[in-house]
Amino acid sequence: MTSSLLAALGLVGLVFAILHFLLGLFGAGFDPLWVGGNLVAGAALLVSAAVLNLDALRERMASGEAKRAGKYGTSALLGTGFLLVILGFLGFLSTRTHWRFDWSEAGVHSLSDQSQKVLAGLDSDVEVVAFYPPLDVRPVREVLDRYAYASPRFKVQYVDPNERPELLARYDIAPEKLGNGLVYVGLGGESVEVTEVTEENFTNAMVKLSRTGEKKVYFVEGHNERAIDGEAGSQKEGFERAADALRNENYTVETLLLAAKGDVPGDADAVVIPGPTRSFLAEERDALRRYLER
Repeated sequence: MTSSLLAALGLVGLVFAILHFLLGLFGAGFDPLWVGGNLVAGAALLVSAAVLNLDALRERMASGEAKRAGKYGTSALLGTGFLLVILGFLGFLSTRTHWRFDWSEAGVHSLSDQSQKVLAGLDSDVEVVAFYPPLDVRPVREVLDRYAYASPRFKVQYVDPNERPELLARYDIAPEKLGNGLVYVGLGGESVEVTEVTEENFTNAMVKLSRTGEKKVYFVEGHNERAIDGEAGSQKEGFERAADALRNENYTVETLLLAAKGDVPGDADAVVIPGPTRSFLAEERDALRRYLER
């Protein structure tokens, strides 16, 4: 009875070790000490059971039953070994190749076309470091992993700031900024910090970093348009917040008095006409038409 119990416990230990190892191969992660401990304990229990039951084993080996058991036992062992090899090979492949599927009707687990275009246009790697404790990182990982899956240039690592405080100094991040977590994004020698990780915010951050050269936006004035600065700009109908948002995205914002300039400057990347209430002169309309034709 004792030998049977030891044999059963030994088999349980071996099964636990094998299952834990296979789960690790399929990406769940495993502890080598746990696997090794179960293997050693299982093997030791099986050997102990065999020693305690040595006389009975000798009698069975001398009988014809032993030959039949050996034949079928060998087949079972070979089949089990072959199955383990197949599972191990599949686990190995799973660490090298994987696919993601989004079965939601609205595609809520997939990147938008705009985000994919930004990733496709990258000519250098994006360095992303998410500073979050383990309990808070899951929703952030759900967003960032979509980018990492979509582009090999998107390099992301997840860091517990309590365990790696030296990284805060490396990326020049003040500890007081980490109240709700923070993501460092570096590209081409420039960097930004994202505190609210949504696809919109993150794609905008990459657009800001990947933009080369100075971009300029002109707001037309002289026809009672909405103001972009001063007291009028800060009121409800003003465009001060719109202008500030553009400046925050590294655009240069200027006003344009077409009647005085006579033409739209050649460095204009965009011209905004914010709600005029007076008509444009013919010369001004011609100037805007020439800009559109360019």
